[in-house]
Amino acid sequence: MTESANQPDPFVNTLQLRCADLLSPAGAVVVAVSGGLDSVALLAGLVEAGLKNPLIVAHLDHGLRGESSQDAAFVQQLAEGYSLSCACERQDVGALAESLGEGVEQAARTARYEFLVRVARQHGAVAVAVAHHADDQAETILFRALRGTALRGLAGMRARRVLESPVELVRPLLTIGRREIEQYASRAGLTWREDASNNETVYRRNFIRHELLPAAREKINPKAGEALCRLGQLAADAEEALHALATELLKKSRRPSQDGQLVLDARSLRSAPGYLRRAVLHRALQSLGMPQRDVSTHHLEQLDALLATADGQMNLPGNGSAQMQKKRLVLTVRN
Repeated sequence: MTESANQPDPFVNTLQLRCADLLSPAGAVVVAVSGGLDSVALLAGLVEAGLKNPLIVAHLDHGLRGESSQDAAFVQQLAEGYSLSCACERQDVGALAESLGEGVEQAARTARYEFLVRVARQHGAVAVAVAHHADDQAETILFRALRGTALRGLAGMRARRVLESPVELVRPLLTIGRREIEQYASRAGLTWREDASNNETVYRRNFIRHELLPAAREKINPKAGEALCRLGQLAADAEEALHALATELLKKSRRPSQDGQLVLDARSLRSAPGYLRRAVLHRALQSLGMPQRDVSTHHLEQLDALLATADGQMNLPGNGSAQMQKKRLVLTVRN
């Protein structure tokens, strides 16, 4: 323990409360550990919190740096020190990015989550815990706002979401700032690996972290990060309310449909505000199996405009289509 038995460490105490909300008391939890400060502190805090959930350490070596094998060895030793099982794997993310035609950041993210799901299934785990914290949340919200996003994007990262049923992704540190994590690491005498690439501002996330947000704190608001997180929470609350309204309106406007199609009564939708119509259309496409990443704001705006026509039609991603037929909107998605 980092504090006396009568005074539990505040970081661990907060982590215990967060885990009580995020985790089922039964079932193993995979902890994603890169070897950096945040994930090492998460693992140490979870061990110290004394959770009933068995913990499995997971580390993916992206093969992007010469010293990455040393990171993997460090994580394995760390797991052994806690007497925990450790799953390590190496992938050539650079080659994966080239084969997928994606950036290295996106390819690394894809590979990481696929690996974590595999480990969770192998161990019968109910959740995967990652070390995203409040500063990461602020960076995410700012990045999405600048790139262009809808309300759901402005809400930032969720504390819990389904990775691949029944495995959930949980973020126990999402309300805890980086400074609190550093202070805990100091009190607990933790050691970790430093990734030099985290300081390279060629990566968009690092540019926001090392240049944009510090400038905002210096020139505009010393608590810019906290302000962004509050904005994200407000957006999340609004998105939750909108989700409930859209679910009800979708149910009301839905008409008998064939497989692969969804028929909606256009008159029911036209009477609703525009933002609610677009939310219903987005949920309708999701219900047909269209991935969220394929549905842009532009697509929803085009669908919304189509509702005002008598017999218009348009193409949708993935060979999908939308057509107005006698005051009914027919959505077709071919999976």
